[in-house]
Amino acid sequence: MKISLILGHPDKASFNHAVARATFETLRGNRHEVFFHDLYAEGFHPLLVKEEIPKGADVEPVIRMHCTEISLADGIVIVHPNWWGQPPAILKGWIDRVLRPGVAYEFEEGDGGEGMPRGLLRASTAIIFNTSNTPEEREKNVFGDPLEIIWKNCIFGLSGARIFYRKTFSLIVTSTPEQRAGWLREVGDIMNRYFPSLDKNIEIRIRSETNEDYARIADINDLAFGQKHEGVLVASLRKTRDFIPELSLVAEIRNDVVGHILFYPVMIRSGNREYKSLALAPMAVLPAYQRRGIGGRMVIEGLAMAKMLGHRSVIVLGHSGYYPRFGFQPAHRYHIRAPFDVPDDAYFAMELVEGELRDKAGVVIYPQEFTDV
Repeated sequence: MKISLILGHPDKASFNHAVARATFETLRGNRHEVFFHDLYAEGFHPLLVKEEIPKGADVEPVIRMHCTEISLADGIVIVHPNWWGQPPAILKGWIDRVLRPGVAYEFEEGDGGEGMPRGLLRASTAIIFNTSNTPEEREKNVFGDPLEIIWKNCIFGLSGARIFYRKTFSLIVTSTPEQRAGWLREVGDIMNRYFPSLDKNIEIRIRSETNEDYARIADINDLAFGQKHEGVLVASLRKTRDFIPELSLVAEIRNDVVGHILFYPVMIRSGNREYKSLALAPMAVLPAYQRRGIGGRMVIEGLAMAKMLGHRSVIVLGHSGYYPRFGFQPAHRYHIRAPFDVPDDAYFAMELVEGELRDKAGVVIYPQEFTDV
């Protein structure tokens, strides 16, 4: 992965620099490519001039480089102190000059700027590390935590990074060396969680869910889909009589749950008869762990578990380039259709027992929970 790391603090002996170093070292240790910029050390010029404001404006080479890097980044990490509830001026200038129209956001055609912008950043994850000498309770209750609003709502909420995490280390002025060492270990843990190692030999464990996984499963679905529908769906299905705990599977790496897949009973209505089947839905993997074969492992082991439990077929709505590799066939070949409009090349069926779907043409009936979300 490509990660953009931006540091905004003038003192090389500051804890901000220590946080940036810990971030950089962990990311490189995890085999990520890091675009690192210490704005003060590089003498970044923060002043936005009027000629730079329009989309497509000709910008200085250094700004063009920053824009290219931020456009290529899969993740963004920014480190800075809390100064008057704001980022330092040099970092505010970086925001103005780099997170510009056509790079971080754009307005729809015909929108003169009065509407809601569309985020353009490729980065799905943005992490902010702050330092402060204000107690956390006072920052939130008295000042309203303005940095949270600035970064989460005003900047990354509008530029496309759907996963946001912010950590403030305080109080810096009274912190001990032991506290700071613990905070730096926490920085490493956060980087490992959001931007894990790219080691392809890492061990993946697939197992059935437990009660302790419920909240994590909801988070994984929310983050993977960028909305809460799938997490709500899983929680609702879990309360039903037909829910099968053994077929709600999680993927675990280093004792951290990073993926989830659910197989839930449905019926195929064929004339006056109904036949049992399973729906594979939803399946989710944390964005930082996607495209590493985790989803495929869950599909394979989930299908094996379903067959072992005596189930005979599976239905799935999904990508035409993905599910056929596991043996799924277009459902229309069995004359099976969805109860809603869906392209033929996105709806699939699979026989776990040979011949199971022969002469079972009909429509798949999903439980009410699927239509309620």
